[in-house]
Amino acid sequence: MAKFSRRAIRYFFYMGVALFGIIYELFKSEFVRWPLLAGYALVIGACIYVLATRSHDSPEEEQAGE
Repeated sequence: MAKFSRRAIRYFFYMGVALFGIIYELFKSEFVRWPLLAGYALVIGACIYVLATRSHDSPEEEQAGE
């Protein structure tokens, strides 16, 4: 459980940084760099995908294999 918590916190941190980058780029920059926004969106999507697929792994399944 501790590994999942640290991993989840790390991915939420990544998503927070990407959201900050998107907001900064949209509201503070004169010229919006769309490839950069697409990269931020890709990071957020990848984090959500990893969190969704890894949430199905439970410690009970790991212990059953031992």
